[in-house]
Amino acid sequence: MIEILSYVRTSAPELHLHIIGSQDNEPEGREYYERLMGLVRQNDSWISLHENLPRKELMRLVSGQRYGIHTHQEEHFGIAVAEMLKAGCIPFVPNGGGQTEIVGGDERLIYRTEEEAVEKIIPVITNPGEQISIRSYLDSRRELFSTEKFMNQIREIVGQF
Repeated sequence: MIEILSYVRTSAPELHLHIIGSQDNEPEGREYYERLMGLVRQNDSWISLHENLPRKELMRLVSGQRYGIHTHQEEHFGIAVAEMLKAGCIPFVPNGGGQTEIVGGDERLIYRTEEEAVEKIIPVITNPGEQISIRSYLDSRRELFSTEKFMNQIREIVGQF
C-alpha cells in the first residue's frame, strides 16, 4: 500500500494515507508491525497510523476521506471495502476475493499488480469527471451493503423457518 501510494504521490503530492488497524501479537504479526512502524516513521509527513479506534471514531475518519485502497489479496468478503464504500470513498481493490464484488467488478477500481494500481489510481484522483462517473456508479452499490439491507435479509431468512 505504501509503495503504491508513494508512486501515486509523484502526481498527487497532497495525498495522505491513513492506515487503520490493530496490532497482531503473534510472532509474524509483531515482525510485520515493526516493519510497518518503520515505514510510518520514515514517511510521517504523509502517513498516519490509527490503531484500535472505537467504531464511531473509525467511521468518522473513513467518512472524511475521498479514496480508499485495500491490498489484502483474496479476502472472502472485504468488510473494510464495504465500509469505505458506505462512507463515500472511491475504493481501489486487488483482483481477488469479495472486494471485487463490492465494487461491482468495475475495472477502473480493480488492480492486478502494484504497477497497475498506480496506473489506475492516478487518472481517477487527477480527473474530476472520472471521479463523478465512478461516484455515480458506486452510489448505486452503496445500498447493497447497508446495515438495514443486511438486517432485512436476515429477517427474511429467519421468517422462512
